[in-house]
Amino acid sequence: MKKWYSMKTRAVHLYGKKLIKPSMMVTHIGGLDSYMDSVLNLPDIPGGKKLIYTQINMPLTAISDFEKIGKTDSFFAELDECCKTHNRLWSADAEKLLLKHHALLCNGCLTS
Repeated sequence: MKKWYSMKTRAVHLYGKKLIKPSMMVTHIGGLDSYMDSVLNLPDIPGGKKLIYTQINMPLTAISDFEKIGKTDSFFAELDECCKTHNRLWSADAEKLLLKHHALLCNGCLTS
């Protein structure tokens, strides 16, 4: 049996073998403006990984709250529908929607 010299090495190995699915670990999405509070309050924020997009401003938001927020914000309603099509998980499609909404994705970029 191989020795693992770091958790990062092991995680990359397991991901390469398709034994772990990182998208299942992401529970919150936010922008750079939510980074500091997220780090300072990390022990008090339930869930798994917090994915921060450094090129946008967006409050840290639980994927499970997209539906509720979507009742008053059409963008979150779109994000919620997108996540629902991916078993309520963050996905490349959700990321494309987020970047397009924030005008950071050109037409034709990141297609497929």
